[in-house]
Amino acid sequence: MHIPRGYRTVLVSGAPLAALGGANSVDIGHRVLGRSVWAEKSITESDLATLGTGLADVLIGHDAPVDLPTLDTWLAATDRG
Repeated sequence: MHIPRGYRTVLVSGAPLAALGGANSVDIGHRVLGRSVWAEKSITESDLATLGTGLADVLIGHDAPVDLPTLDTWLAATDRG
């Protein structure tokens, strides 16, 4: 299933859902553009504009945001970080 970047809907439960795929490569220095990394995989300003600023109870994404305190605490407590 493909969910386009910036897609929004409301689940049957009434919870708003948003999707924002894509991610920057953390090891881009070891990759070759167009062969092992692709510029279109990164989130762009256009993707963010499409997503908008509305609230979402559920966000489907490629990566978790940086410095997400709840996630960071959980990962540290479960030794999965």
